[in-house]
Formats: sequence, structure tokens, C-alpha cells
Amino acid sequence: MLRAMNGRPDLTLILKRDAAKAVAAGKPWVFKGDTEWSSACDIADPGTLVTLADPKMVPMAVGYLNPRSNLAVRVLSTNPKTVIDDRWFEDKFARALKKRDKLFDAPFYRLVHAEGDGLPGLVIDRYGDILVAQVTTAGMEWLTPVWLPVIDRLLSPATIVMDLSTSARLSEGLELEKAMIGKPVEGEIDVPENGVIYRADVVEGQKTGWYFDQRANRRTVMERSAGTTMLDLYAHTGAFGLAAAKAGAREVTIVDRSAPAIDKAREAAERNGLAHLCTFEVAEAYDWLDAAAAKGRTFEIVSADPPPFIKNRTMKAAGMAGYEKLAVKLGPLIAKGGILAFAACSHHASPGALKKAITGGLAKAGRKATLIHEAGADKDHPVHPQLPETRYLTFLMFELD
Repeated sequence: MLRAMNGRPDLTLILKRDAAKAVAAGKPWVFKGDTEWSSACDIADPGTLVTLADPKMVPMAVGYLNPRSNLAVRVLSTNPKTVIDDRWFEDKFARALKKRDKLFDAPFYRLVHAEGDGLPGLVIDRYGDILVAQVTTAGMEWLTPVWLPVIDRLLSPATIVMDLSTSARLSEGLELEKAMIGKPVEGEIDVPENGVIYRADVVEGQKTGWYFDQRANRRTVMERSAGTTMLDLYAHTGAFGLAAAKAGAREVTIVDRSAPAIDKAREAAERNGLAHLCTFEVAEAYDWLDAAAAKGRTFEIVSADPPPFIKNRTMKAAGMAGYEKLAVKLGPLIAKGGILAFAACSHHASPGALKKAITGGLAKAGRKATLIHEAGADKDHPVHPQLPETRYLTFLMFELD
């Protein structure tokens, strides 16, 4: 077995010239075609630690290998002498924790954001004394016995939920499952954000249970919500709508296709004393928009946070057309001088392309829009400068004529 059990690589993989330049510049991904692939790589176990060398066979980085994937190596360090052991992980976790503690007053945030924190294949969200960890690569899965005791020692959480159910694991040859370490979590937990106490299901909920990435964007919507009527479409558990109600919106309509999600939104509204401001509806988004337009309904703020329309490159054209179509339907529902807050969760939807699709759709609806704000994920979701894929969320706010 070509597995390093001491944190040191047992295998060297030679990079082609352009790939070596890219790794030297900080790119953390290496594809099979970027290497002088060998039979030793073919028989290596997924997760094997490797030294990456330039065409002159000079060592230049350390990463982990998965011969089953076209994305063959994820770089862990550009110091080829690095030992991937508990001390290495402790340094990475301590750096990530220090950054978050400077940014947030309470321990509710994304603690580890994969490549953005130099830990490819690992995401950890922190909910007070509960951690939810997602492991998406074979290399990080194999390293779990090394990093898991470190994070436990560093934070002493009551519970660690191991969410090993994301579909990205399938391309790595990994099984889908969930596990819980420590005190069992039963039901939903409280998540304080922007003055609202939300409810999140960290065991069975979407992703890790909460969308910390939209926190700052919800705060931006709050800044414009006082005295307005507001529509929260694709609301899930009503995070944008309840934030607006908390900020003084006089009437909020919260719409989602999922009855359980709407139930959670209603529960949170009642708990925060906001239920008298909110109307909750279970409906498919397009059906609801058509019916609302037929009734001549308008809102001063419309928030739309649809699921990803573009999950891979082959879907880009259809996805951008879908965003434009959604903007066409949203146009009639936005009051004169009103605001559209639109979020797209896909790195394939570039900010420029998304702006074009949304403004094009609004124009087809007879509306002229001015971009007044642009953002991405919150600060606990750092973007890797050499990896555009880590900039996956685009948030746009338009003011309409």
C-alpha cells in the first residue's frame, strides 16, 4: 500500500511545465493530464500523500492523490518538506479560528472553508459547542484520524456531526453516510444572527444546517427594509424575510415549495415575535409568481435565492436562460423604486453573466434596473485567489424604475 502513515509522502508525481508554474503560483488543484502519470499512481490508494515535482524532478509541493478522479491531486503545502501530521492541522485550525474570532462576536460561523483555508476537502461549521464537518475527498477522509482529534482538543465541542452525505463524495469513490460523535443532537438548534434567533437542523437539514454565507447579505437587506412590503421567494426557512421583519418591514410574504421549511420559518417568526408581520405560503415559485402577477400584487423589496440553476459547465447556457426567465417573472411584482435582491449559488454563473441575465429579463418585463450593491459569501467563506470555484455565491441588489 502506497500510503504514508507518518505524514510523509511515499510517492513522487512529476508535473508538466505549465502545471508546475500553476502550482508554484498557488493553484491547489492538479489534474491527471497535468502530470507524467505512472503505473505507481494507478495502484496507489485514494488519499495517498504525494510529493509534486517540477519537470526537472525538483520537489515543490505536497498533496494527496486520488487515482480514481480526473482531479488527481489537491495540494496541501507548497513546501515539499511539510509533514502532514497533527501539528500541521493544529496550525491550520488555529489560524482559521483566529480569523473568525476577529470577525464575529459569537461562535456561529464557518470555521473551515476547504481550499479557502488551505484544507481541501474539509468544511466545518460551528454552532456554539456543536460542529458539523463535511468531508468531500478521499484524501481528507483518510486523514480524519489525524485532524479529528486536533479539532476536538482545540475546541472541546459537545458534539461533532460528521456529514458524509454530500454528492461530491461519489466522484471520489466514497460512500454516503452520517455519524455523530459526542452528545446526541435531537431536533433543531438555535442560530442567532442579525438579532433574529433562527432554527437549524444540523443533522437532517440542507448542507450543514444553515447558510452562514448569506449572513452579510441578509444584513444588507435589513438596512433597506424598514417600513416596506417584502417578498422572500425560495425562502427555505425564511431567513431573508424574517431579517426584514426584524428590521421593521411592515408586511413580509414568505414563499417556498417545502412545507417543512415553511413550518420552520413560521416557528421562528412566532419565537421572535414577528409572526403578525408575516404570511407563509407553500407553493412552486413560478406558479406563485404567475398568480401574484395576475392579481397585480407588488412589493417594495423582493428577495430571490433560488437553488443552483447551473451545477456543471454543460448547464451554463440553460441556467443563464433560467435566471433571465425568473427575472422576467419577478419584474411585474417589484414596485416603482423597489429593490430586487437576487442570489445565485454557482461559480459557473459569473457576476457579469448574472447581471446581464437579470437586467435582460427585467428589460423584457418592461423594467429598467440600476445595480446598487454587489457581494458574495460572508467573510467566513474565504476565496482562494487561484481557484475561482471558491467564489461560488453572487449577490446582487437592483433598484428598479
